[in-house]
Amino acid sequence: MTEHKQVVVEWQGRKAEVDEGLAPLILALWQRGIETVMSCQENRPRVVWVMFRSPLDIKRFLDLTDYTIEWEFNVRPKDMAPFYRSKEATLGLPPEEAEKLNQLIGDGPFFELLMSARFPTADLPRVMECVAGTARQATPPRRRKPSRSKTKAVAA
Repeated sequence: MTEHKQVVVEWQGRKAEVDEGLAPLILALWQRGIETVMSCQENRPRVVWVMFRSPLDIKRFLDLTDYTIEWEFNVRPKDMAPFYRSKEATLGLPPEEAEKLNQLIGDGPFFELLMSARFPTADLPRVMECVAGTARQATPPRRRKPSRSKTKAVAA
């Protein structure tokens, strides 16, 4: 059970309940093809947490942001194959996706490497701007065009 209000986020057949405060960020990530697994708008005091599906997903996230984020690497400590073979894991998946999952797992153990990013809740608006592509780039000051006045030098 979560302590934050949940809202449904949907994008191209994917659907999840997420913390209301992170819904715009999660949607923007999905729209950019960045897969998330879990998230919390404040799982520690004043800290946002987003877990990504793969190292490539977190790399793409970090490439979009404009500052250093705390990294966390997580390896699930047990074989997840029994769970992924269960009906619970495939519930709601289209049949072709469930079949891909079963092929991926096969008969052996299945471990996942998942990566998380944590950042201050105060930075969430800036992170959202970066991910959505609306962050303003620092622009150099404009150079003034030379004056075209017809001032003549006067000899002394």
